[in-house]
Amino acid sequence: MLRQPTMKYIFLPTSNSTNDIAKELIQHHHGNHGCVIRSDYQENGRGRQQNTWESNRGDNLLVSFIIEPHGFHPSQQFVINQLVSTTLYEFVQDKTALQNVAIKWPNDIYVGQNKIAGILIEHSILGEEIIYSIIGVGLNVNQIEFKNAPNPISLKQITSQTFNLDTVAKELSEKFFTKFDSWNFGQLEALKKSYTKSLYQYNKKQRFSIDNKEIISTIAGVTDCGMLRLVDENNIENHYELNSIKYL
Repeated sequence: MLRQPTMKYIFLPTSNSTNDIAKELIQHHHGNHGCVIRSDYQENGRGRQQNTWESNRGDNLLVSFIIEPHGFHPSQQFVINQLVSTTLYEFVQDKTALQNVAIKWPNDIYVGQNKIAGILIEHSILGEEIIYSIIGVGLNVNQIEFKNAPNPISLKQITSQTFNLDTVAKELSEKFFTKFDSWNFGQLEALKKSYTKSLYQYNKKQRFSIDNKEIISTIAGVTDCGMLRLVDENNIENHYELNSIKYL
């Protein structure tokens, strides 16, 4: 179980990226568990695999959380991913009152066929323990026009409401840290079950590209280390790492 934090909110009108600011705070001993960094605009906002994140200034939630996940071995990084993903999934469900919210493996949040949020997690490891994790979240909130994002959607497009970003940030922060600070490893199976049943296209056939070859497989869940479990048309199960497979 993590200790109860005193949450510290830092707001920057413009930043390189909130994850980078979090790293600087940690390096200078000013960032610890419970620190929340939010920015109205990121000059170098990024997602997984060096993807960029499109966001108009002041329209969306761009935030990073610093946690100290005491007791987590480096091999348990995917547990943190599941905690973060399911928390954001539940948050979007609460805000939209929709049932077609899903986690697109490993940690994008979708509403129907459209992406509403992305997560970038970066860990600092010392020996046999994760000493810090920086959780970057980009959530489309009030933006209604996008230029380059392929399939975006926002809370405002879904609900026709305009949201106060400070309120959204504080609500998500409280939900996020409550989840982490009440965590114990006795909840592991329940967490994995919750994550699995929330997966985008779970138990459905999906087209993928593997080594530039198209396949059709059924998503069966994930392994303990976070690999995607796919069952092919011959009923053979295969496991894939993130960089080895692409959704089509």
